[in-house]
Amino acid sequence: MKQGNRAWRSAVVLALLACYVLVAPSPVSGININPYDYFDVDYCISLSNAEVEEGEEFSLEASAQVKCIKDLPVGANQAEVTGQFVARHKETGDTEVLRAAYDITISPVPDWKGDTYELTESIGLAFPEGSQPGDYEVVAELVLVSIDGWDVTDLVPESKKSVSLGTVTCVVAEDDEDVPETLPGYLTLNVLGNIYRFEIRDDGSLAEPLELSLVEDKVGLCLEEGAFCLDSDDEPLEYIYVVEEADPPACEDGFVVRAYEFRPRRARFDPGLEIALSYDVAELPQDDDEEELWIACYDSSAGAWVSLESEVDVAESIVTAEAEHFTTFAVMAEPPAESPPPPTPPTPPSPPAPASFVVSNLSITPGQVEPGQRVAISAELKNTGGTAGTYTLELLINGELQDSREIALAPQESQEVTYQVGRSGEGEYTVTLGGQTGKFTVVGASPADSANPGSSPESASDSSLLSRLLRDWLLIVIVVFLLLCV
Repeated sequence: MKQGNRAWRSAVVLALLACYVLVAPSPVSGININPYDYFDVDYCISLSNAEVEEGEEFSLEASAQVKCIKDLPVGANQAEVTGQFVARHKETGDTEVLRAAYDITISPVPDWKGDTYELTESIGLAFPEGSQPGDYEVVAELVLVSIDGWDVTDLVPESKKSVSLGTVTCVVAEDDEDVPETLPGYLTLNVLGNIYRFEIRDDGSLAEPLELSLVEDKVGLCLEEGAFCLDSDDEPLEYIYVVEEADPPACEDGFVVRAYEFRPRRARFDPGLEIALSYDVAELPQDDDEEELWIACYDSSAGAWVSLESEVDVAESIVTAEAEHFTTFAVMAEPPAESPPPPTPPTPPSPPAPASFVVSNLSITPGQVEPGQRVAISAELKNTGGTAGTYTLELLINGELQDSREIALAPQESQEVTYQVGRSGEGEYTVTLGGQTGKFTVVGASPADSANPGSSPESASDSSLLSRLLRDWLLIVIVVFLLLCV
């Protein structure tokens, strides 16, 4: 009986170890098992993208280090885990499967004191076609755990079979029918139905100047030779598509005169692409000053228009501005006023401020956990400058680098960055994220209730034995069944 009990408890511990990266379980009090009596585990989980299109692949980056700190009662050769990843819409509750099955194999299992196992996984995820746009919670769900071929999934508590990994926004995918036919070695432009091609090098730099005067007397583009034109994967940009926006979003602080959608959204230019948009004086609000017109770009994540540093050529009825990424651009005018404002002298345009980044609102919750329990670390990164830029955000715990990522933000754009971490070693941990610091503490689990001090050792032992028999009745049935089979 004793040997069977030890083997069963060992299988439970290994099952918890095998599914650690997926669900990071805490000690299971119901079966009186604490995996941290046997293992020291550190892990870090993050999502690669904050915004993706349906069908666009992004990834879950997970790393873990497991060290055996106490010999297991019974050894094991291999642990296997199958999980799936889903996304739950925060408003509607609809669920989309991002990855139906993902297998992790731990072999050999670290079952002797001093044995270590390191795991680094980059798990590809994608929203299926037809997914509803909006914010989703990404969740990992445990499907199967086996130890040396034994299915021990049922030993994992239901509350530990799923865990939230963060939030991602799904946006509407671009219509492939709008993409012009491309040619290798050329950047193809479809501007209001007119096709143009410019030679582009393998590194994404233009081999010739891109100069388009007003196409259809509406849109002009200009980019110098050698400028880099890249897509979201840092590959040479294959196409630019420009179409007039029939129903642009409204602007509280301005009047939308004309709007145009530029694709692909994640195209990037260095130096920026000069955009020229024309206007008709008859389209302006009454008594509006032409010299006060400007170009704004629409920030879909914030749901607001962002003004760009612009120049107005009144003689040609053109407004120009520089763009480093694509979205919807519009000529903006002051909204109609009930009474005409007093005339003000035009102010010369000032150059846009360079990109400047601020990390704020560091949150570490909870501040005190038991070994291995999940700690959520989040902060807000904002570009307070006037031009787009890239910031390297580094997460350090006790001075050791845990994660480093490049985050590109448009002017005044902000993004929340979230991590899920865990530590099994007791003590205080200092978190540093983009210059912001905080702490969390790992404390030991509550000790088991001791025997009644008023009872004699013999009666206490009998009481403890009876308590274990009642608590582990299922274990006893399993062991008796195994002995009968032998």
